[in-house]
Order: sequence, then structure tokens, then C-alpha cells
Amino acid sequence: MKAISPDMIVVVHRLPGRMRVRVPQLRTMPDCAAWLKRQLLSFPGVTGTRLRPEARSAVITYDVAATSDEQLLAKLRSLDWTQTTEGEYETEYCGGDNLLNIGGLALSQLLPKKWAALPTLLLTSSTLSEGAHQLAQRKLKVEVLDALALG
Repeated sequence: MKAISPDMIVVVHRLPGRMRVRVPQLRTMPDCAAWLKRQLLSFPGVTGTRLRPEARSAVITYDVAATSDEQLLAKLRSLDWTQTTEGEYETEYCGGDNLLNIGGLALSQLLPKKWAALPTLLLTSSTLSEGAHQLAQRKLKVEVLDALALG
């Protein structure tokens, strides 16, 4: 695997007490998301974090009286990525996910009957494929059970 420079971790958007950063390591090392979340939550002043490994994105919320975005970015860039540990990371849902689901439900009601299942299939395809992937590896995990329930 090609090494990624810590300088490639960049701020995408910032507000007082909230910062979104692009973390390329989340794409090249997707199993490190749980480790990264623990690291971020251990930083002084950090009150919460939400990771999107598929988008290489981390949203960090913090107390502006205890730290600054520059300090957090410096600490994030100084992480030793050779010390990562693998672990399962459960992606947290946000308002955008809920809006997408509501849109899919509305669309399924508006489409002709023969096309009504299409939005549901599109919205559940990632869960179904992850369940099939886990089952192909002969693992019985929550993803397999979710896929069976959806099926």
C-alpha cells in the first residue's frame, strides 16, 4: 500500500465548534475507522465525531473554549497510522440518510406498480451486497441477518 502523507488530511468545511476533514486513509484503510474514531474522541475538547469511510470524511465537533480547529488538525495529522487496529465501525445515520429514505418511500408510492420496488431495491442494495459478501466469507454477522430480513 502506498503511504499517504499526513498533509493530505485537509479541512473541507468549518464552523465554530465543528469541522469536516478529508482523511484519505479512510479509503485506503477502511478497517481503521473504529480506531480513528477512538483517537479523535481522545483529543482534548472533542465532544463527538462522525465518520464516513466511503467518502473519506470525518466530522469533528469540539468545545471552542478547550481547543481550536488548528490544534485538532495538527493532532490528526500527527497520528501514527502504523499503529492502527482493525475493528468494526457502524456508520451512524444522519438527517440526509433519513431524507433519502423518505424520498424513496414517496417515490415508491408515486411510481407505477411494476416500478414501485425500484427505489426500495436501490436504497437497500448496499445492505444486501454487504450481507452477501459476509456470507460468501462464511461469516454470520449482523449484515447477513439484515440482508435476510430485507430479502
